[in-house]
Amino acid sequence: MNEGAAKKAELLASPPIYIPKDSRPRFLEVSSTGPGAGVRSAFLKFDGHRVIKEVSESQAEGSFVLRRSGEKYEVVYPDGSPFLSCVELERSLIHAPEQAFLNIEQRCVFNCAFCASSGIRNRTHILSDERVLTMLDDAVRKGAKGVALTSGVWPDTSAAVDRVARLLSKFREMHPEMVLGAEIYTETPEDLVKLREAGVSELKLNVEVATGELCRGICPQKDFEAVHRVLEEAVTVFGSGNVTSNIIYGLGETDDEVIAEAERLAEMGVVPNLRALRTGRANASKLSGFSASPPDKERIIRLSEGLKEILLRTGLTTTRFRTMCHACGACDLQPSIDF
Repeated sequence: MNEGAAKKAELLASPPIYIPKDSRPRFLEVSSTGPGAGVRSAFLKFDGHRVIKEVSESQAEGSFVLRRSGEKYEVVYPDGSPFLSCVELERSLIHAPEQAFLNIEQRCVFNCAFCASSGIRNRTHILSDERVLTMLDDAVRKGAKGVALTSGVWPDTSAAVDRVARLLSKFREMHPEMVLGAEIYTETPEDLVKLREAGVSELKLNVEVATGELCRGICPQKDFEAVHRVLEEAVTVFGSGNVTSNIIYGLGETDDEVIAEAERLAEMGVVPNLRALRTGRANASKLSGFSASPPDKERIIRLSEGLKEILLRTGLTTTRFRTMCHACGACDLQPSIDF
């Protein structure tokens, strides 16, 4: 693994980054979805790598420091010794740099223990269809290379998928040239056809965890095997390599279980995305009854290298996507992109 990828893994595993007042940028990101939901964050870019870090107003034990250095920034260890030089701060268009990845509904009927999105105060539930389309159109005019929608399951699975499909279909009429993605939850194959007919070419449907036993504890309202059946159908609808799925690790599973689940998905033609658990105010209490612990950099590197071997063996890649997590790459160590 190259030095830049190893440093990215170290950043991913570290506490929130501290930015002194005299170095704070005029903008910080606040997302309503993903592992950074509800917290202030910054996108850091260095040597071709991108990473998103939660920002803290005070320096915690073990936290890196981001400070201004001329026109750019540098990251230093807590003792002030250099870690990264020539760091660029990127701005998101919607949720991610260079793309619009919009959460249109924060509310969710599920209560998955790892999820931070449903535990924060946010106003996504008042976004009208017209407002969503205006936001996406504005992002395209600012240079978005792809557009994707995600949604909490509200008021039920069918309604959430229907709204995503309806909005993307309308948006396609405005921008037929744009690559469209969707991150949804469904256990119904018919929902896939709705999305494909709406113009979606990249689908994200998350298994979330590595084993059925963990799913029963962490996401008790979801059907682990039903998701796999729909993912297999999704590959038929969207094509091998155009479907992706998160596996969150750090919830008490073993490395072998993570790799086994990644292999299962890849053998279907689904590109696995390994996501290291992050904990914070929005999900810490929900996870207190589980053997949950954010992975250290060694585990992030080890599992990412294992995933790369799987992708090479199955002929899949993370570089094909133009929307959502693989296109951004900031939350995870990405084979084919980072190393």
